[in-house]
Amino acid sequence: TRSSLQISRGGLDMVGEALGVPTPRDMGLVAWSFDPALLGGSSSDTTLTNGTQYLTAVYVARTQPATKIYWGINTVATTPTSGQNWLTMYNAAGTLLASGDITSQLTSTGGLNSTIASTALTPGLYWIGVIQNAATPARLYRGASVNNATVLNSGTTAATKRSAANGTGITTTPPATITPSSNTNPSPAYPFWFAVGP
Repeated sequence: TRSSLQISRGGLDMVGEALGVPTPRDMGLVAWSFDPALLGGSSSDTTLTNGTQYLTAVYVARTQPATKIYWGINTVATTPTSGQNWLTMYNAAGTLLASGDITSQLTSTGGLNSTIASTALTPGLYWIGVIQNAATPARLYRGASVNNATVLNSGTTAATKRSAANGTGITTTPPATITPSSNTNPSPAYPFWFAVGP
């Protein structure tokens, strides 16, 4: 049958719409920050601060390599600075696993994907980060209409925040490591939509 259940250390992987809810695997993905059907809200209040790294958690349920990060832009950036805009992927310990320059993508709207070096993922928490430097940063696809980090990160510690900021004034290369216990509540405090795929 199409449905199957796999339990591994640190993750539960379900194929076949667990309890009627689609999973990343049903869409050929490894993990996402939330179901893209939940995208919504106005982008008018999601302008990001230049040089700040915004982190969004994804939870990997099975061992698999990732080669792409999926995301989207509602409103394009104006005059992005060449070589100063990235997507990043960190593990729960704060080690940078992969990054990619997105400067050329910041002037396009809609669903996007960015190629990263093949990265072996095992079950657990990862963060997808975005850093922009532009006259006006792009406004990314997001969920929720309540800009409230306290609610978004209910029940978490700094090192397990679902949405966070970590690092400011970044203009050269993404940090090779971050300290998860130094994560702070971001502003704006919306869950951005990211997914990772093979």
